[in-house]
Amino acid sequence: MAAQKVTVSGNQVSITTSEGDALRQSQQAGASNPLETLSLAQALTWIDANVTDLNSARLALKQLAKLLFVLRADLQREKSRHR
Repeated sequence: MAAQKVTVSGNQVSITTSEGDALRQSQQAGASNPLETLSLAQALTWIDANVTDLNSARLALKQLAKLLFVLRADLQREKSRHR
């Protein structure tokens, strides 16, 4: 199990882990990702409509990388919870 950090502020107690912190950082970095809420068909349509040259391909790849990092951080956090 990951090390936990406990913070008390008044009546509020917060317990955080490195996995949870990594997930939150990934989620913040991936905020406002146009692909986040799309279905597969919609995402493929978005790629066809928006990837027209090398620069737009780079931007699309960055959005995909953000999604992958958020999913990986979430998966790692879930795995550590069940150990």
